Order: sequence, then C-alpha cells, then structure tokens
Amino acid sequence: MTIIDNVVPTEVTPDIEDLIDQGSIITKNIFLPNFNTLTGKIFTYEWLPTFQPKPAFYGDRMQAYPVWETKQISKIDPDNYTIILLEFQKLFKRKIINFSCFLRKTITEELKQSAHLKDTRFGFVHIDGTKFGAVVHFEHSINGGTAFFENCWEKKPNIEYGAFPNRLTLFSGPRCHAACHDEIYKQRHVLCAFFDTEK
Repeated sequence: MTIIDNVVPTEVTPDIEDLIDQGSIITKNIFLPNFNTLTGKIFTYEWLPTFQPKPAFYGDRMQAYPVWETKQISKIDPDNYTIILLEFQKLFKRKIINFSCFLRKTITEELKQSAHLKDTRFGFVHIDGTKFGAVVHFEHSINGGTAFFENCWEKKPNIEYGAFPNRLTLFSGPRCHAACHDEIYKQRHVLCAFFDTEK
C-alpha cells in the first residue's frame, strides 16, 4: 500500500492507473485552479436533501447517512465543469469517460440524528460503482476526510486521510472507503467525482 503525494505528471511519472490498480491512493495539493470560484459559489447552488447509500430504500433520511447534494456540475455550472474535467484528464493517459461530478454537504446536527452514526465518526463503508472515485475537500480537518478499509465489514480503517482545502484524494472505486466527519464543523463540503477510462 502506498500513498503518492503531490503527483505532477511527467514523462517519468508512473502510470497513475497502474498505481491505483495496485492499491495506491493518489493525492495532489492545489488541484483545481478554479477552487476559489467554486468556494464562492457553494452557497449559491441549489442543494437537494438525499442520503447514502443509494439506491437503498430508507423510510427517512435519518435512518441512513443524511447528506445534501447539488445536481451535476455539468448541468448547473458548465464552465467550471470543463475546468474540473480537464484537471482530472491531465492525470490520466487514457481518455476519461462516464465523468460524474457534484458537490456534497453534510450537516453535523443531522448526522447526530442518524441511526448509523452513533459512537463513530465514519460514514457507511462502501465501494463506488465506477473504476475511480475522488474527493476534493473545502475545509481543513485532521479528523475529517476519507478513511480506507481492507474489507467493507470492518469498523476501523487502516488508512485515514485528513481533509485539506483543494487537495485531491483519488482512489480505486472498488476500494472500501468511508467519509470521516469532524464535529468541529457545522457543515462539511466536498466535491465528489466518479469516472472510468477508455480501454
């Protein structure tokens, strides 16, 4: 298991897809050049109440892991979407396809009501339905961020990566992971991305 920090693609940089396939977690600081623009728009986007994990059925959001999400950035903010996709594409040799990107918000007071968040700061341990998953955080938190597990039934992670503004955390979608929540913040914001690459 390796964590590769501040990847800058060059002719001698190992293929990121190969590294991720072998279990690496890729991070890159100061990832998005339009990060400040996105930060300024956080409170102007429409936020829709939903939950994780989807598409499971729950009678109430608080029975699951309650979150709020925007619609796809490609639909609500095409200019920023183009920049985001380009920055991801710079990391990959193959063309990115099936690119999904939106913002997600969690509210501490809602999480305290969640039946699944008692005595833990980890959300549902899950896998993604795409080859790659990624998050870019908007807040700085040692106790927030993303946790990674060897198996999805485990309660404690073997790797935990704190949140830092505009730092990319990129990983294999089928790798077991969960959001970490820091109660210091009333709200937590992340940009989520899910995608595949052409074969």
